Amino acid sequence: MGFLDQRNLGRLEAGSSTADIRRPGASVPVSGIYGVVDRDGVGVGRQITCEEGEVFPPTVHSNEYGFVLLRQTVHQR
Repeated sequence: MGFLDQRNLGRLEAGSSTADIRRPGASVPVSGIYGVVDRDGVGVGRQITCEEGEVFPPTVHSNEYGFVLLRQTVHQR
């Protein structure tokens, strides 16, 4: 397992849209590591970890718009 390339962190894949960006306050659809992105879907260099069913937290800086799934994870309860 390698480190995530910060230059491509959260960059939307071809065929994706801003609809793939999850907004603060929305329900987390799948547990995973999410990249924090700007309005264009470009990573801002920060990541968060969320569990399915939680609510996405508020963004911290003015250039942060939302979150994109980088890697799905499994959480056992």
